[in-house]
Amino acid sequence: MASNRALVLQCNMHSPLRQYILYFEGSHIMEMLSDHFNKHEKAVPQITSPYPYRHKMSKFFHKARQKARRIFPRSDQIKPDLIPTERVSSPVTKPNEIDSEHNEGKHGLFVLVNKPRDQVGGIDIVALHGLNGHYKKTWSAPLAESPQHYNWLEDALPKEIPTARIMSFGYDSAVFSKSVADISDFAEQLLEELLVKRYNPEERKRPLLFLCHSLGGIVFKKALIRARERDRYEELLRMVRGVAFFGTPHQGSKTANWGTIIANILNAASFELNMNTTLINNLEKQSGVLFEISESFVDRGKGLKITSFYETRKLGGTNFVVVPKSSALLIVANETPVPLNGDHRSICRFSNTGEDKARLQLVMGKLKTMVDDAVSRDATFVPGLSPRQLKHCLKELYPGDYESFKDFNVTRTPGTCEWFLRHNEYLEWRNEKQSCLLWVSANAGCGKSTLAKFLVDHLRTSRSPPNSSSESICHFFFKEGIHGQHNTVLALRAILHQIISRDKALSRHLVPEYKAKGSRMMAEFNSLFKVLRDIISDPESTNIVCVLDGLDECSQTDTTNFLRAINEFYKAQEDRAISKRTQQGSCLMPYLKFVVLSRPENLIKNAFRKYQYTIRLKGEDETKAISHDIALVIRKCIEDLEEDMNISQMVLKDFSEGLIAGADNTFLWVTLMIKILRDRHQSQGGTSKRELVDLLRGRDIFTVYHHMLKNITVQSKSLKMLQIIVAAQTPLSIDQMNIALAVTSSHNTLEDVALDVKYPAEDYVKALCGHFVRFNHGKIYLVHQTALEFLVQQSQVNSLINNTWQHSIAVSESHRTLLRTCILYISCGEKSAWDESVSLADPRLKYTARNNSISPNATVRVIQLNVRGSMQDPIEFKKLASVHPLLLPNSANLFLRTLGIRIGH
Repeated sequence: MASNRALVLQCNMHSPLRQYILYFEGSHIMEMLSDHFNKHEKAVPQITSPYPYRHKMSKFFHKARQKARRIFPRSDQIKPDLIPTERVSSPVTKPNEIDSEHNEGKHGLFVLVNKPRDQVGGIDIVALHGLNGHYKKTWSAPLAESPQHYNWLEDALPKEIPTARIMSFGYDSAVFSKSVADISDFAEQLLEELLVKRYNPEERKRPLLFLCHSLGGIVFKKALIRARERDRYEELLRMVRGVAFFGTPHQGSKTANWGTIIANILNAASFELNMNTTLINNLEKQSGVLFEISESFVDRGKGLKITSFYETRKLGGTNFVVVPKSSALLIVANETPVPLNGDHRSICRFSNTGEDKARLQLVMGKLKTMVDDAVSRDATFVPGLSPRQLKHCLKELYPGDYESFKDFNVTRTPGTCEWFLRHNEYLEWRNEKQSCLLWVSANAGCGKSTLAKFLVDHLRTSRSPPNSSSESICHFFFKEGIHGQHNTVLALRAILHQIISRDKALSRHLVPEYKAKGSRMMAEFNSLFKVLRDIISDPESTNIVCVLDGLDECSQTDTTNFLRAINEFYKAQEDRAISKRTQQGSCLMPYLKFVVLSRPENLIKNAFRKYQYTIRLKGEDETKAISHDIALVIRKCIEDLEEDMNISQMVLKDFSEGLIAGADNTFLWVTLMIKILRDRHQSQGGTSKRELVDLLRGRDIFTVYHHMLKNITVQSKSLKMLQIIVAAQTPLSIDQMNIALAVTSSHNTLEDVALDVKYPAEDYVKALCGHFVRFNHGKIYLVHQTALEFLVQQSQVNSLINNTWQHSIAVSESHRTLLRTCILYISCGEKSAWDESVSLADPRLKYTARNNSISPNATVRVIQLNVRGSMQDPIEFKKLASVHPLLLPNSANLFLRTLGIRIGH
């Protein structure tokens, strides 16, 4: 015991501990300690040894301990009559009332100034005290030269706002309390107490205004958030009009973690009192609980009038401001910041004389303005449906299970998809503070749906961008031919269901349409999109992020309507933002962000090209990142095969290497091969090395290719394009292919060819073969290397006769098509004398002989067509050479070498 007292004395004789103690306002023990330390520091400015004061301090702590036990009795000593009661205090509070808190309940909602139920222009004002505060003492200050105290809630506020019923909420926030209740419990208690006090219909119609000191502001914010999540608080929520914060640490108080230090010191002094460590931890800066509450409140409080009073003075005897301006302000458009002379204890305590009187007049002026606005304006919450009706409406809005649609997709392998979060285009979209859209395009089988699932889960668990408020993450996964996933009307219904389910108050935007049209609105795209537009235009709405996967799997009409609506919304929101900035000088609006994942369809690309709010991430160009992810997937699959099927690593080694070599930047082929292997192994009871080799040569993926080409009409241009791809040894660029497709035997000059070149080239080429081809850095490839095997004839039978693409292209005919195209092109060039003024592209593209060439030497660069296989029949070449008089048989090899065509390769 002596050593503990020595430790206490040694620490307590220096001013830092006095800072800790003074922070906890309202405690008589702390005031006694503070007075004692002030007395000793005046006498002894610098203490080098604690021992001269051991005797005096021992007596002091004995008295303090007795005082603590009177103030905080053990639970078994509390008498039954010590419960919260409603009582109205006299205008001036006497000292014995202040000191007699052990004789009355101090937790609950107390009515300080009552009003009749039918009070005209009535309003309820509710005060919430701070850390270790008291429902009366927090708002009381001693009168000059008098033992009495002045409580401005009782003495001054009724005079300025005579129609107000004034209440004060007391809760167990004492630092030394044994309670383990946290902020959520306090918020729940407050809401329940308000329901009881506002039981009568007349009282329920009164506006609500809150006055919050320190921790009380956090409790209020949590209560507002909880009210929006529970149907039972709906009526209460819509009457909340404003809040005045007095030194509330929105971003955490620097001194909050000091509670742990003083708790240890007091325990060492044998006070036998416990700290409410859960409460203290919630107040620490960067606390997860506090961050979550503050972030959510920014959105929930957009419709409120907020006045934030912040302290300007250091706490007595310290060198710091407990809650500095940077922490005491929310920095939102509907907030009025007001500096108030005083420290953390005095910021909400005023007497009726001197400087306090001037400070009180400032506070009263601000509160009167807030009350006048609250009483005069209509509620921003439009009464709608009963909880039961709303539940039925939501069920009708979307009866399906959008979460299962998301979870149906493959979960990413650890380590994959992370490149996406580091990509510049994604970061640009993520950090944008206004509505915008990110279009992620990628070829078939590249893992778009897996990426979309990962992105939804990531956004739900990650924090919003810096300086942005919280977000509601929504999603929809389109699947062609799957009921409930095939059109944009269902997507909008799912998105609205997700938004309103999380914030019932926003149902006010659904109610008018639903009441007017009933179930009919559920099938109307424009009505549903109007509800979404109204929600995002609501100042109280949270920011909304929607992830849409597979938009290209909708019908063309659905896709067009959806993209048009998004375009119009973004344009209208930008116009409103400009107007508000012009009028108010600043603009703070909720944003609606989309992530759309699809194949690079021309329809989608052309729609997004029309406006400036789209950021495009071309996944088809991210070959390195996708190859890395595929390697990780293959490694994980091989490990699972070893474990699940008991196949030795030696047998799987070559199979793994074959998968990596054959993947060709598509997950599609890899996953199909693994699935086929598992199915075969299960049916046969084992797998040999030869069977694995045969599997890699298998044709089971051809079913997928049939599906890709089912909507591509077998016609001359599509056939010519695929023949050129089959025959060309090196990939053609999009522009090269466009020219090659334009060249025909009817052309005599380059001018003739230029007239038939299609623009834009990428759209035209994509339209011919759909997703059976893919683009990578401007070059054209088949969707997968096995697609070549799917196309090429294995016999002399031509599948085109049966109108099917499988084994429809003969290699020899592909060579003829490619060579004929080259010769015709050279013939036109010769007749035009390779005039460099002739352009084979849109003039805006500046595509001339100077940059992509139309001269003989440049033709080698432009065409660069190398024939796969061999030209085994010289007679066939002689026939082709006769198309151009210069291509005589004896000079054939020369011209072929000029074109880059290798005979016998």
